[in-house]
Amino acid sequence: MSDAQAYYDGLIGQNYAPDQALQFTQQHFPDFQPAAAAPAPAPAPAPEPAAAAAPAAAPPMAAEPAAAVPMGAAPMAAAPPAEAPAAAAPAADGGDDGGGLVNMLFKFDGRIGRKQWWICGIVTGIVVMVVNMVIQLISGFTVDALSYLTYIPSLALLWIMIALDVKRLRDRGKDSLLMFVLPIIIVPWGFIECGFLPSKD
Repeated sequence: MSDAQAYYDGLIGQNYAPDQALQFTQQHFPDFQPAAAAPAPAPAPAPEPAAAAAPAAAPPMAAEPAAAVPMGAAPMAAAPPAEAPAAAAPAADGGDDGGGLVNMLFKFDGRIGRKQWWICGIVTGIVVMVVNMVIQLISGFTVDALSYLTYIPSLALLWIMIALDVKRLRDRGKDSLLMFVLPIIIVPWGFIECGFLPSKD
């Protein structure tokens, strides 16, 4: 038996007229149509009278009347179950934090603020310094020619600092190529521009 049919039968059991029960049921289940009523069971045969008169049984208690429902008010019904929330959509770019960090350090598009410029510059400088120290220690115990490997992280640091400076200068409102190049070449000017002056909208 469906939920709609059970709801309809419950209204009929509460002495609602069939058309009223159908109307209330279709408010919650619009496509519902009542099933054909089952045939009433045949009455049980009357018992034969006993030889001796049995004492009269106490009259059964009258059934309590169904609670009255105000006219025009729809009967209470269990609300249909709520749908499960949809799964969170995946990120549009499909990238991760590592990809964002690589873009920030090695690409020249976008813009960054003073805080990002300071953090990326300091952390990158410390990492390159530690790598160079490790290479120098290894070359001291093995082959001196390995010391030339220190140029690789140093060049990477130079690239990263130029990329950070370009993003920061764009955040400062510098649009022309000359205004990108001069602060990078003139180190004190670029240091003040990138590290201390606020952003421009």
